[in-house]
Amino acid sequence: MPLTDMEIRTAKPGPRLAKLSDGSGLQLWIMPDGAKRWRLAYRLAGVQKVLAVGVYPATGLREARDEAKKLLAIGQDPSLAKKLAKLSKAVASANSFDAIAAELLEKKHREQKADRTIAKFEWFMSLARPAIGARPIVEITSLEILAVLRPIEARGRLETAKKLRGAIGQVFRFAIATGRAESDPTGALKGALASPTVKHRAAIIEPKERVMALRRLRISRAASAGLSAPASSSRKRRFAAASPAPISINSSAKRSAPSASRFFALSAFFTTPRLCLQKIPRLRPHASSKTSGNRAEAPSMAPVSR
Repeated sequence: MPLTDMEIRTAKPGPRLAKLSDGSGLQLWIMPDGAKRWRLAYRLAGVQKVLAVGVYPATGLREARDEAKKLLAIGQDPSLAKKLAKLSKAVASANSFDAIAAELLEKKHREQKADRTIAKFEWFMSLARPAIGARPIVEITSLEILAVLRPIEARGRLETAKKLRGAIGQVFRFAIATGRAESDPTGALKGALASPTVKHRAAIIEPKERVMALRRLRISRAASAGLSAPASSSRKRRFAAASPAPISINSSAKRSAPSASRFFALSAFFTTPRLCLQKIPRLRPHASSKTSGNRAEAPSMAPVSR
């Protein structure tokens, strides 16, 4: 005969365990200490088993009956199914978004990614951690991620919101690769955020501006490499730094000295970026060359008249 709420409330504990049956294997155990616990008795492969359902009055009569029906409808051992569900919940809690992001960060360290790349990833995770860091990754939805991105978009940081979505997607794809997630909810957010406006820069066509841009680039690269910037931007000092060490010219080759100086200028021209403001004259040998004794002098060079 099914139990009623009145019977359950008025049931008194005794010196020994008392069992009140509700039918379909559902029982109310009244413990000697006065506790009232729901138990489900069932048979599996000819073996009698008992499964805890709840404690009265936290679990009422109706809730206990619904839980017993649900467990019996599983078609397998209810005790095993309950243990597996509990284990799955524990694993899901351990595989939180923050835990998997930490594993991905460690992987980036092992791959020896650039320090700036790792610093950016850590900064993106600090933006996502307050909202979804403690959540099991399998339970995070696209709506939760969108709630993280919307405040950043509202502040006008469109590029940051776009890159944050990509960083969160990296964590989900890593979880999928390691068997702890089945899908990436960031893919459903494509087109949900405003796209940043791309500002194109005008090309530098003026020679003087090109020289200054090159110098700024050299200074920035030298600063990033820990070197000192060039002391002067004058053309003479740039050519002196790029040209080879000077050589001595003997008296027999004095008339060819202009050719040597032009040769050094050409060497500097071809070993530095071609951003010179002044053209170097084209050179040609003289038609005649003089000899001194048995030794021929080097032909002198003269600029071509234009």
